[in-house]
Amino acid sequence: MIINFINLIYFILFSLAWISPIFPHHTGSPDGIQTGNSRFVDPFTGKREKPSNYFILSYDLQKGARGNKNIHSGIGFVEFTPGKGNFAFNLTVPYHFYQQRDRENAGRLGKVYLGAKVLPFFDYQTNWIFILESRLGFPSGSDTDRTTGGDYYLGSLYGTIGYLYHKFSLMGKINGNFPLTKLHPQNQSNNDGIPFWARTTNLVSSPESIELKKSTVLSTYLSYFMTPRFSLMMGFLYRTPYDGVEKTTSSGNRIPLIFREATAGFSLNVSEKMYFSFSFRNPLVRGKEFRIYESAYTASILLEF
Repeated sequence: MIINFINLIYFILFSLAWISPIFPHHTGSPDGIQTGNSRFVDPFTGKREKPSNYFILSYDLQKGARGNKNIHSGIGFVEFTPGKGNFAFNLTVPYHFYQQRDRENAGRLGKVYLGAKVLPFFDYQTNWIFILESRLGFPSGSDTDRTTGGDYYLGSLYGTIGYLYHKFSLMGKINGNFPLTKLHPQNQSNNDGIPFWARTTNLVSSPESIELKKSTVLSTYLSYFMTPRFSLMMGFLYRTPYDGVEKTTSSGNRIPLIFREATAGFSLNVSEKMYFSFSFRNPLVRGKEFRIYESAYTASILLEF
């Protein structure tokens, strides 16, 4: 019911943007398309690449996830620029709801991240951008009845480069994730939404079954502005190890080394300070015995301030 209500709200916003001319749209380029922050939107997350003052609320659905469940995630993200727009702080707070088959549903607070990003080299108004970002993920805590995401500190570094060409924007990103502390044995399977005391023997992880590893993520995406307010996006993501920083070591060769995923979506300028984006993600390695999820959808509303 809640999901249907959210979908209805998104549909209304989408319709208003097309049928109503009351929203002003200020542009600074010859083709009527903004050359500022709104040109660089990550279709995997709905977030902007350039430092900016905005708040974003995202809904993410992972269908057919491991353990016969769907994972619904609500993610709050806020970014603040204290200077002239070349530096920003940000905060990410996720909440996950596990819709599970043959057992009780569960909700958990996810790993909280605090980050900072900077434009170190290129002028803020040029067509080229280069962005450096770092994020710190905090331990989720030992109470797996309330939290998920791993009871350890996680450091993440990002390097992003992009270029604007008329109605197109092309981005490339490299991301390294580094566990900064060890994983406690009792929390090594806390991403499944099952309380530790309720786990069966085969679900309780031992120190040998999950190992914290450094992970590398490469992604790229292309955006095309069909109108000054509407753009289409497509992208590709590559990650190793397959499961990210929590690598399963007791599964033999069932889990591949590399995770690959394609995405497609759109971004819509609803008003001068409101944006809506939607994306569909499709894993390209689809073995049922090791898949992370069958498919995923992300919808987000962004508000500037």
